[in-house]
Amino acid sequence: MSHTNSTANLALPQFIGTDKPTWLSDVNGAFAAIDSYAGSNDAALAITDGKADTAIADASNAVTTAGNAATTAGNAAATATAANTVAGNALTVANGINSKVGVLTDLTTTDKSTVVNAINEVNGKDAGDIAYDNTGSGLTATNVQDAIDEVAQGGGGGSAAWTQIGTQTGSTAIAISGTYNELCLVAASSSDQHIMTIVIPTAELDNTSKVFRDGGSLAADNYWGVTISVTASSAQLGSFVVNGADNTASAVLTVYGR
Repeated sequence: MSHTNSTANLALPQFIGTDKPTWLSDVNGAFAAIDSYAGSNDAALAITDGKADTAIADASNAVTTAGNAATTAGNAAATATAANTVAGNALTVANGINSKVGVLTDLTTTDKSTVVNAINEVNGKDAGDIAYDNTGSGLTATNVQDAIDEVAQGGGGGSAAWTQIGTQTGSTAIAISGTYNELCLVAASSSDQHIMTIVIPTAELDNTSKVFRDGGSLAADNYWGVTISVTASSAQLGSFVVNGADNTASAVLTVYGR
C-alpha cells in the first residue's frame, strides 16, 4: 500500500514517513475523489437553487395574496361604514317620525290597535258621538247633537224652536224643503274642537249659491277652516280642513229651519 492513512470523508491519502506514494495510484485517486465530490455538490447546489427559487416565488405570491386580502378588507370596512351611516340616517328619520306621530297608547279612541282603526273609529262618529263643552254656553248638552237640539228647542236662553231639515256626513248636498224664515247651518269636524254655525235669513237666498267661510286657530299647530255653499233649495259642505288635512269626508253638516 502506497499510503498508510486516509481522510475521513473523501478517503484521500495520508502519508507517514515510511510510505512510498505513487502518482497513478495515490495522486490520481485523490484528484478523482475530489472531482467526484465537487460534481455531486454542484448537483446538490442546483437542486437547492431550484428549491430556493420556488420558495421565493411562493413567498411573492403570498405577499400578493396578503395585499389583495388587505384591499378586500379595506373595501369591506368602507362598505360597513357606509351601511352604518345609512342605518344612522334611517334611525334619525324614524325617530323624527315617531316624535311627530306619537304612540298609539296616547290616542283617545277606544280602538288603539292601529292608526287606521283609530281613524275609522273617528270617521264613523256622528254629531251625537262628538263631545261638547257646555261651560260657556249655558246649555246642558254634553255632545254636539244634543247641543244643536237644545238650541233648536229654545234651550240655553233661546226663544224660537228650530226644526231639523237634514244632516249629512261629507259633501253631499242637503235638500231644503218647506217654508222658513231662517236657516241654521252647523258644520262639525270629526273631533269635538271645530264647529261652525251660520244663521241665514231665507230672504237673502235664491237659486244663486252663496259661499260662507269661517275658521280659527286654537294653537300654533291646531287650526281649521270651513266653507259651506247655500241656496234657497239646498246646503252643502264645501270643505273642512283641520291642520292642513282635508276632513271633509268625515265632517257633519246639519241644517235647521224656523
